Order: sequence, then C-alpha cells, then structure tokens
Amino acid sequence: MTTKILLVEDEDPLRGAIAKTLRERGYDVDEACDGEEGLERIKAAKGGYALVICDVAMPVLDGLAMLKAAGKGLGAARVLLMSGYEVDQSIAGLQGRTVHALKKPIAHAQVADEAGALLAA
Repeated sequence: MTTKILLVEDEDPLRGAIAKTLRERGYDVDEACDGEEGLERIKAAKGGYALVICDVAMPVLDGLAMLKAAGKGLGAARVLLMSGYEVDQSIAGLQGRTVHALKKPIAHAQVADEAGALLAA
C-alpha cells in the first residue's frame, strides 16, 4: 500500500517539482493549487491522507485556515508547513497534531526527506 500525501502549494513550478520528487520516492501524491482546493480534497479523502504538506501564505484560503477548517477531516494526518516566514509550531487550533515547519526557500529533496521522517515517526 502506498502512502497518500496531499501537497498544497500555490506556486505551480514548486508544487510540481516537490510532487515529482515525492512520487519518485514511492509516495502517492494529490496536488492542490490553493487552500480551498486543498480543503475540498481533504473532505473527499475522509481522513485518507497520512501527511498534508502545505504552504502557509496562499491566495483564496491560506494554509492555516485550510487546516483549521478541515478539523477532524484530517484524520490522523501529520502536517508539514512551508513558509517564507518563521512559523510557530504550536499553532492555535492545531494542538494535538504532529506539525512541523520548513522555512522557504527549500530544496525539493529536503521536503521529501522531512516527509519521509514524519511518516516514519
């Protein structure tokens, strides 16, 4: 069984490169271009994602708002945030969930390495 990951990133080239790297490592990756699409995918998956990787600052619906709106729909998914800004890992509304953050700019392989570490934990 492959591990299912949702990647939510508004920058198309970055999202594509990270998704490609994750797929090369054997992960099943769904992509979303903003928080609204990400929220729709989370609801449709009904807790089926092992990991949600998302940008924090996005148009339409930002990553934190998307995660808070998803609530229990995230199931047991771990969360990996990506941001050009420092991110407080004890974010209100996401307590009790494994949340890690990476500061952009970031190498695609580093995102995949962090994803693998989170999924193995």
